[in-house]
Amino acid sequence: MNPLKTIFTHPICLVLFVAKPFLHWMFGLAFNITNIAYDGQLAEFSMAMFTTQIWNLCIALFIFACFFTFVALRWPRGPQPAAYGHLQTLANLVDEWSPLMWWGHKEDGIPCCHAGRVLICSQWCYFDTFTKGRAIARCRM
Repeated sequence: MNPLKTIFTHPICLVLFVAKPFLHWMFGLAFNITNIAYDGQLAEFSMAMFTTQIWNLCIALFIFACFFTFVALRWPRGPQPAAYGHLQTLANLVDEWSPLMWWGHKEDGIPCCHAGRVLICSQWCYFDTFTKGRAIARCRM
């Protein structure tokens, strides 16, 4: 699937795509910077802040923050990874903790592919017991 098509058709991505330039535009409306130069020398520099526009920006940012807080906290539908949202389960899936992390199948001579402690990996081979961190595979022929 094309990632650009996904971004431009997903409603939350479209809201973010429209909201960010809109909020930057509102921020620009809240400030006015003026400088006057005579003969190459800066003579006057002033900055004005417009209270009404700042309040409008605060309201828009509050709505933006509430919406995306709701999006971040809602539980996604459909199948999720086994360790979704649970760090201890994710830590248990790692075979060895080292500076270089290896995920996926480990070359160990067993014809089944596995990562971490997967109990069932195919219709003819399954991991029955775990002893000293190594999986004992039993395969039906």
